[in-house]
Amino acid sequence: MSQNSGGKDFLLGVFLGAAIGAVTALLTAPKSGRELRQDLQEGYEVAKERSSLVAQNVRETATGVAGRVNDVKDKVQAKWIEIRSREEEDVRIEPMEVVYKSDFSNQTGVESKSQEK
Repeated sequence: MSQNSGGKDFLLGVFLGAAIGAVTALLTAPKSGRELRQDLQEGYEVAKERSSLVAQNVRETATGVAGRVNDVKDKVQAKWIEIRSREEEDVRIEPMEVVYKSDFSNQTGVESKSQEK
């Protein structure tokens, strides 16, 4: 498991543990129904607010990571194009001239030779 995933799992555990603990405390506390419903509503509002903040942080982080990934992709792509163009410049194939045996008067048996400049 990666370190990032462990952090997410930990935060999820903290939020779930807090929620379960809060509900347990509210249900076992000696309060009237009205007070209990009000406490539950307040707890819900707090949890909603916190989850909204966490979601916003996750979106911002994901946007930043996506931007960095795109930057790296563009750099790699540019480098790849540069390397490919260098390879095309470095690789030069010299044309070959085909010479048949019958073209030689001495019948040496040579079938091809490089074109001389």
